[in-house]
Amino acid sequence: PSARTGPPRRTAAGSAARVVLMDVSGKVIQTCSFVCNAGKRQYKEIETGFLAAGVYMLRLETAGYTETTRLLIIR
Repeated sequence: PSARTGPPRRTAAGSAARVVLMDVSGKVIQTCSFVCNAGKRQYKEIETGFLAAGVYMLRLETAGYTETTRLLIIR
């Protein structure tokens, strides 16, 4: 099992991006960094098979843009 997220298309080419997986208390469980490609839809998969059932937060960070979404794991 995995979760997918990606930066918006307006992200500049060569921009650094980071995906942060956190529990509901804000504790960082996993991070993943990558370089964005401008004008292309891009996804990054985060391994979730080791997570217990529950609610988690998935945060995407790029220069000038941050998006946080809830991730629900049901086993």
